[in-house]
Amino acid sequence: MRISQKFAIDALTLLGGETVVEEHLRIDISAAGTDRAHVELLAEASVRYIQEITGRTFVDTSTTVDLETLPPFFEVPFKPLTLASAAYLATDNAGTYTALNVNDFNLYKQTSPGIVSINDDFTALSDVSDVDPFPFRFVFTTGAESDRTTGELTQTSGIFKACALIYLSHLYENRQAVTSGGFRPYVMPLAFESFVKTLKRYP
Repeated sequence: MRISQKFAIDALTLLGGETVVEEHLRIDISAAGTDRAHVELLAEASVRYIQEITGRTFVDTSTTVDLETLPPFFEVPFKPLTLASAAYLATDNAGTYTALNVNDFNLYKQTSPGIVSINDDFTALSDVSDVDPFPFRFVFTTGAESDRTTGELTQTSGIFKACALIYLSHLYENRQAVTSGGFRPYVMPLAFESFVKTLKRYP
């Protein structure tokens, strides 16, 4: 499975804005000697990591899932709202996707991750490309984990921002999970784990 997701806004904005990130990391992003691109990269990595381990998304967006095969059912590691489109690469179609009827698929979105299953009357495809490693493509609209107290799609849930900020500070300060602060290497505990353990796989 290959998942492609593009945020409508940048990661620093998702985490509350540049000022919030600066206060959390205790740095001045615009100051000389601070690599803004590095901070932005770590911020996006933090957001994507929290989304991956919780199966939830920060903002409403579109997510593309490419599959090697088409199983009877498969999980998507995020909270889907709708299945916008389904398609596949045919053997003789020169890299152009052939649309599938989305009504041939069932979307179970009451849980996160969501589940997609194939209807019993779906006709098996005989002309699927065996050249492309991911011939099947599904596009979903995904639902945000937001407080929505203001009705804005970018009103990200506070606990998700907190988890991402904690993980961002770990990446920025420590750069690795294992330290050798003594004679024996050990894995440093990460505070955000106590948050995300209660968030995984819930509707």
